[in-house]
Amino acid sequence: MNKFLRLTLAIIFAFVCSWSFSQTRFDFDKEGTTLLGLSGESSSESSSGDITEAKTAKIGNISITVSAKEEGTKTPNRIWHKSPKLRMYSGTMTIASSDKKITEIQIVAGKWSGKANNGTLTNTKSNEQTWTGSENTVVFNISDNTQIDTITVYVEGEAAPVTAPKISGTTPFTESTTVTITADEGASIYYTTDGTNPTKQSTAYTAPFSVTATTTVKAIAYDANGKASEVSTETFTKADKVATTGDGTLEKPYTTKDALALIAGNANTTDQVYVKGIISAITEVSTKFGNATFTISDDGKDQETIIVYRVKYLDNTSFTAEDQIKVGDNVIMKAVLTKYKETSEIAKGYIYSLNGNTTTGINKIINNASDENAPVYNLAGQRVDKSYKGIVIKKGKKYFNK
Repeated sequence: MNKFLRLTLAIIFAFVCSWSFSQTRFDFDKEGTTLLGLSGESSSESSSGDITEAKTAKIGNISITVSAKEEGTKTPNRIWHKSPKLRMYSGTMTIASSDKKITEIQIVAGKWSGKANNGTLTNTKSNEQTWTGSENTVVFNISDNTQIDTITVYVEGEAAPVTAPKISGTTPFTESTTVTITADEGASIYYTTDGTNPTKQSTAYTAPFSVTATTTVKAIAYDANGKASEVSTETFTKADKVATTGDGTLEKPYTTKDALALIAGNANTTDQVYVKGIISAITEVSTKFGNATFTISDDGKDQETIIVYRVKYLDNTSFTAEDQIKVGDNVIMKAVLTKYKETSEIAKGYIYSLNGNTTTGINKIINNASDENAPVYNLAGQRVDKSYKGIVIKKGKKYFNK
């Protein structure tokens, strides 16, 4: 009797264990170059992350093969230097399992333009695509800009885990930051702020809360059956006080020296601030993408410079000509202060003022200019003929040509 009972319990135990969840997760943001065997990440200065031939990432029995770009497509598929890092513009992404059938694929993507050759693909969240079916191979055909962070693959016989909660807030921060924790619908969230791992006995999350000092927040989610997720961890760092001559307003913009000091002190900004400087070098003016990358300093020389990365032109409009800016120009930027790896940058903004000139919109529109012989220019500063339609500049004033 005891032998039979032991055997029965062993069978039940084996059955339960066989259904314990596991999944294969490809984190292209953290390990993209390693997973695909690339020498580095691509940027405006480097192509080391470009995928010039099919590359395969493999973990266990699961593989993901990313093709090179299709013929006729200008931009290569690549691992980019900014998140989301796996960037595809054409070609295919093939996900395969060498043994069990794939039943679910979760793709976290900032942008998505893929279609699956089988199964069902749904947009389950704003930045998540979920494929379901029962196949050994799934092919996604990419037709446009697709930016992938992570891909998680589940196979037959594996139960999907409880999704770990997402912890969000601003870091670094100056005075305080509001922390928000989210999880799947119906899940209960518990968290700690003392560095210990949370359990059901920890503080239940019911609403956003504020922290005023450097704090590590850990959170866990439980589904309706009591199954727990993995623990999520985020540290919110209070920035050191930095003495500056400006305050980041239009009336008193930061100097480039201020901006460098703020970034060095982890006082990056999420909101746009004003920074003034003199262009010391120009890296690129892209009329295709309408942005420019250059460096500025307080005196226009190549010391204590900061990179202004891919910003727009006056009035947040696109660059239309490479000569719209030049070395020695005085600029006031409206952008955020940030740091990429070890590089301080002014980014996600535009040139507010160029040599004292700004564009604040058209306050007065006049039909049919009076001086017929005066030269006519478009808003990009290019001379045009009298047949040009739209807004033009004549004798320093804006007019509308019908």
